[in-house]
Parts: sequence; structure tokens; C-alpha cells
Amino acid sequence: MNHTGVFNGPAELGDLGLGVSLTRTVAGIHGSSDDGEQLNRAVGTTFFSFCTAGLVFLVVGLSMSPYIPSWFKTRLELARLLAKTQRLPEAMREAKICLQLRPQLKAAEKLVADFSVHPATFSEEIESP
Repeated sequence: MNHTGVFNGPAELGDLGLGVSLTRTVAGIHGSSDDGEQLNRAVGTTFFSFCTAGLVFLVVGLSMSPYIPSWFKTRLELARLLAKTQRLPEAMREAKICLQLRPQLKAAEKLVADFSVHPATFSEEIESP
């Protein structure tokens, strides 16, 4: 079974068809009288396009990175799981981090309020960040 698509998939998505386009262009240029100049122009244009696309992907990725944890609600789910396993000090810590990241999150407010009145939370209080 071939699993290269798992690793190459994101790279091929970022290719934007430029690799195939360059291959066709080079194949069309091959054998013409001024193929050196045309090859340089085609490769240079493709390189510049790849760099521009990479810069756009980087800027978009960095601008979206603060919001990614809130899409998956990982800390809130971790706090709930810790509470279910009676690891309340750690659950309280995760719920407080949720509130620091998203102060308007009602579910995290409810968890902190619930943990605040539970005596087991204070038996092993962990410093919040």
C-alpha cells in the first residue's frame, strides 16, 4: 500500500499547478533556437510564483494560528476529561487557561464556578499561569 499521498498531499496542494505548468513549458521550449533565455525566464517566473505563494500561505497561516485552538476547543475538552477523572486541580488550571484565551466562553466560566465550590480542587491547588 502506498502512503506517499499522506505526506505529499499538502505539498501538492501548495503546488497550485505550477510544477505541471513548468514541465509543459520546458517540454515546449526544448529544441528551439533561443531555449536558454526562455528556460531561464520560465524557471525564474515559476520560482518567483512559488516564493509569493509560500509567503501568502505563511501570512495566512500565522494570522489564523491564534484562532485554531478555539475551533477545536481542546483545552475545554481536556478540562472536562480531567474533571471526570477527578483530577480537579488540573481541570481548574485548564479551565482558567480557557478563560484567558477566550474570556467570553460561558462553558469555561461554568467549569471554573463549579470547581471553585468543590473542596477537592483546593487539596492540591496548582498555580495558574
